[in-house]
Amino acid sequence: MRFFGLWNGNHPVTLQRIPEKELPGSIYIGTVSNISRNIKAAFVSFGEETDGFLSLEDGPFLRADGEVVQEIKTGDSLLVQVTKEAAGIKPPTLSGHITLTGHRCILTALHNKISVSAKIRDSAWRKNAKEHFATYCGDDYGFILRTESYQAAEEEIAAEMTTLAARYQELKQKAAFRKEKSLLKKGESSYLKALVGMNAGQLDQIVTDLPEIAADLKEKLALVRPDLASLVRVYEGSPSLAAVYAVDAELDRALGRKVYLPCGGYLIIDPTEAMTVIDVNSGKNSLNKTGQEAFLAVNREAAREVCRQIRLRNLSGIIVVDFVNLKLEEDRQELGSILAEELRKDPVPAQLVDFTGLYLAEITRKKVYKPLREQV
Repeated sequence: MRFFGLWNGNHPVTLQRIPEKELPGSIYIGTVSNISRNIKAAFVSFGEETDGFLSLEDGPFLRADGEVVQEIKTGDSLLVQVTKEAAGIKPPTLSGHITLTGHRCILTALHNKISVSAKIRDSAWRKNAKEHFATYCGDDYGFILRTESYQAAEEEIAAEMTTLAARYQELKQKAAFRKEKSLLKKGESSYLKALVGMNAGQLDQIVTDLPEIAADLKEKLALVRPDLASLVRVYEGSPSLAAVYAVDAELDRALGRKVYLPCGGYLIIDPTEAMTVIDVNSGKNSLNKTGQEAFLAVNREAAREVCRQIRLRNLSGIIVVDFVNLKLEEDRQELGSILAEELRKDPVPAQLVDFTGLYLAEITRKKVYKPLREQV
């Protein structure tokens, strides 16, 4: 197997490449093929004989000729962006709200205002940033300041906004002269998105045995993460890169039903059609603790491992976790705090909704890509 890997002295993280026609983030000139008023949706043809689902409540919409419209009709040519790939019998999900993502900010078409990531909680900074960067908005676009903007210099953010605005104008110009169903911009690969969201300190090397991927990474990282571009190298040794890092064994572990914890406990992970259920078991507890103290220690480890497995397996939708029962309210609150903190580290929006009356943790996570088990 040929693959892409991130290496930090342990095992690489492998990422499956997604078919180009469904790559989230890709922008097309789509043609409205059918409108279903009863479900408030349109079906839009794009790419190679592909139809996508577009909510009519997603307006306004940008037509290929540059006109902004509130309502669409059959035959209209629209700029659409893939937000979710196809899943089973469900078609890809499209949006009429085009976004262009940078390291520190995101350009949002048809929304000419400044928004700030909810993860930035400094109210004074949020207020000043909205006022200061408002001048960079255009008539038909604005920006979302990402978490990374909080530590960045103003001139770095402004430079990125200027670059994204230029790309947006170029995109609209291309649309005016391209034929229907044309690809205007290919979405970023999953491995590039994973890298952009990481700290340089987390990585020693970025290794791949595919020269074309190495070249693509160096080119794109030079634009958005120049601090990582120099870490890319091509592996040409023997045995294969997959053999060196025992990729098959790592994939088996990543897809396995049981996950062991250092304390001797373990998780049982069962995906279903409606949700993913994770059961926490104390197992052969190796900690020198008893009773509720031991259960809390198991749950602490389990909470962190659950969040890691969610990211590793790319679980999404509704996730229910059955922890070892805790009787003390302060212990339950501590467990909830650990879960919420670990979920905030996830680059994909994820949150702890609440604990049920039976003390099952309810977690939701946005679906962007297929789970690892479906990719593999």
